[in-house]
Amino acid sequence: MKRGILSAVILFILLFGISFTSALEIKTPKNDYSKGENFLATLQGNILDEIPKENVGFYKGNAPNVPIALTYDFTKINNTYYIYAILPFTEQNITLRIKDVYFREQNQFQTQTLEKTFNVKNTTATFNVKPGFITTSNDFPVTLTNNIDSDINVVYTLANISNSVFVPSQNNKEIIISISNIIFTQLTSLKFSSGSLTYDFPAYIVKNETIPEEENITEINRTTNRSTIREDNLRFSLQSIDLQLNKGQAYFYPVDIINIGDRKAENITISVSDSIKSYVKIKPASISNLDIDESRRIDINFSFSKKGDYSGYIQATSLNSSDRILLNFKIGENLTTNFTYNRSSGIIQNTTQKSCAELNGVRCVSGEVCQGSLSLQSSGCCIGICKPFGQEPQKKRNWTILIIILLALAVVGAFIWLKMKKPGLSAKDILKKKEDDFEERFETKGKLSKV
Repeated sequence: MKRGILSAVILFILLFGISFTSALEIKTPKNDYSKGENFLATLQGNILDEIPKENVGFYKGNAPNVPIALTYDFTKINNTYYIYAILPFTEQNITLRIKDVYFREQNQFQTQTLEKTFNVKNTTATFNVKPGFITTSNDFPVTLTNNIDSDINVVYTLANISNSVFVPSQNNKEIIISISNIIFTQLTSLKFSSGSLTYDFPAYIVKNETIPEEENITEINRTTNRSTIREDNLRFSLQSIDLQLNKGQAYFYPVDIINIGDRKAENITISVSDSIKSYVKIKPASISNLDIDESRRIDINFSFSKKGDYSGYIQATSLNSSDRILLNFKIGENLTTNFTYNRSSGIIQNTTQKSCAELNGVRCVSGEVCQGSLSLQSSGCCIGICKPFGQEPQKKRNWTILIIILLALAVVGAFIWLKMKKPGLSAKDILKKKEDDFEERFETKGKLSKV
């Protein structure tokens, strides 16, 4: 009897464990990494709630509550979450932790904190790449960092097109990678290699696709085919910002967001990645809609309180499309920092210093805001006019239209007044008019006589 009860308990525990053990896990291509190497992990499953970036973090393996400051980012492409990081130059165990993941598995709704522990060995990776994944509809910049004391060549491949880049020892090299050879929207592979080290990153390339038309397709079918691909397509006026800035100073730069699609874009949100949102502010943060070919200005404000290297992005997202500006900052002190936009590369670059007066601008005082553009070439310089905060600009009256309306009203009024002032007929005049009408009607005038 006791043996039967024990067997039943064991069976219940096994069934309970099978029912509630989660197969959802963080996956990595390996468990051992070199110092300064790129780390890439994925998470895929029936995840019911979007995972915010603040729920993702790296912690010391031997002190699980002590976070580690790493350059990292987190995104979702299709139904897969990607986490990339550049590992530190110290040998240690690190735990990647994703908190409060809400998902459904085996018909059970569960909320779990997922972890993945890996090792950083006492070897140094030849190079690393930033960023570790790409989501873009434009040519994009990538920064290669040589970690060793000798020069290297890094070969990168995207959509079967390869190029080689020379990177000096202990140095960085930024390159612009073209997507012109990619025709359709796709999730593809972006590979980098030097010596025995190879990285394979996800690259989600968004293209404005069209459907080819055959000569025998009727006009009705053509219209139908076109209607199935109508969509909005958001595009920033630049692809990336890579700057050297002074600590504690404020810098501004306006960019444009435009809808180059064939349908109105609605419910657009403009956001800054969590890694730099304390230092980068944008205005506006949302746009209700953008018509086809309509653009809207976005003001970006940079201000860093600490020295160091920072990276992240600004993203515009509508119901059907998105675009990003990649951001990289090197923050120091006593730097000459003014910038211009290079249209060929899509990057803001350093230029010579200019004063606000040289830019024909004005500096707004406390309590005023700039009605116009804030120039990044001179900190706080308003290219426009300053007005008190909260004061709406006065609307201009169209005096020509107002005068025409007043004249029209005067003419109508005069006509009505004259009509009302016209004198009426007397009784004698009325009788005389009736006699004349009678004579004219019966032609009796001059023809009747007494008998």
